Amino acid sequence: MVIQEPLFEDASESRERISLFRLMGEPSEETLPGVTTFFPFIYCYEESEPKDLAILLPDLEPAGVDLLQKMLRVNPKERITVNDALNHHYFRDVENYRTKLIVSTESKELLTEIVNKELAHLKGLRNKLKSLFN
Repeated sequence: MVIQEPLFEDASESRERISLFRLMGEPSEETLPGVTTFFPFIYCYEESEPKDLAILLPDLEPAGVDLLQKMLRVNPKERITVNDALNHHYFRDVENYRTKLIVSTESKELLTEIVNKELAHLKGLRNKLKSLFN
């Protein structure tokens, strides 16, 4: 979302992994046990060192870079869990903003208006369905 396009555009799973390896660094048997078994041709590709995501994504704040690095670890066992990712400090500002928005009087009124419109719409649909089957 930061760069407004997919980070990995390749369709196949193996090409996506190679793209990940190019971005985060080529794994070895020490860093990703079994890598040569699952990707026997991995060493046929150009060897690459990990890229600095802060340089590649200059508009992403440091907390976002940290979260992305944790999500893109080459070894899946070292990746951040979903719960830990959702609790990552990158989302603190979002959560604080959401909490303030929900608590504000204006948002309560707006939410009530939206819910009432949706309920009216659903009642109208229910009545149309009843008339079709009666």
